[in-house]
Amino acid sequence: MFYLSGVVITIFLLLLLVAKKGKSSADFILACWLALIGFHLFLFYLFTTGKIFSYPHLLAIQFPFPLMHGPFLYLYAKALTGNLNVSNKKYLLHFIPALVSYLYLMPFFLLSAEQKIAVVKQGGTDYKKFMSVLVAALIVSGIVYVILTILLHRKHKRNILNLFSNTEKINLDWIQYLMFGIGIIWLFVIFTNDQYIFAAVVFFILFIGFFGIRQTPIFTVNNPAGNQPIQN
Repeated sequence: MFYLSGVVITIFLLLLLVAKKGKSSADFILACWLALIGFHLFLFYLFTTGKIFSYPHLLAIQFPFPLMHGPFLYLYAKALTGNLNVSNKKYLLHFIPALVSYLYLMPFFLLSAEQKIAVVKQGGTDYKKFMSVLVAALIVSGIVYVILTILLHRKHKRNILNLFSNTEKINLDWIQYLMFGIGIIWLFVIFTNDQYIFAAVVFFILFIGFFGIRQTPIFTVNNPAGNQPIQN
């Protein structure tokens, strides 16, 4: 039930974003990110309860998900600070590692339901090297994107003194909250097991809900910073 509560809160936040008028690119990115987090939590709930074997075609679909959380954090921060040019599709390159992972897992996805269950129950012997590489990639991805977001935050902090209003300063705080939350989760990834990691994710969702709803630029009014890039 604990993990399901995180899913429910995620859905609630998504509904707030969908209902928001004048949504910005930052809102769209946050909505996609929340959808990914919610689905990831739901899959973990199915796995921990054993219900995942009733839906075998969902097995392993979540493995590349963590490779997308770092890019979503960074791109959301870029959009929120006005540094993301949505017409330039180069930002999609950040998701190549996740795409490569899915391509590698394609033979598994093409197996029958019975074969998938058998592979998972046997401990995924044929994919142990892949999982070792994936874990290393997750750690590197988390560290790299947190650092990139910190650098972006510092640059925005310098710009904000002369260029932005009080609303933008609120958004600056919001970026700090996200970096803090994601940083803690990545510490859990490095030093703990899945149960603690996903418990931290649930608290991160609560964190987003508490601070996000308090900040009207995120969930209730249009955020101009998410629409136009800053010219430096």
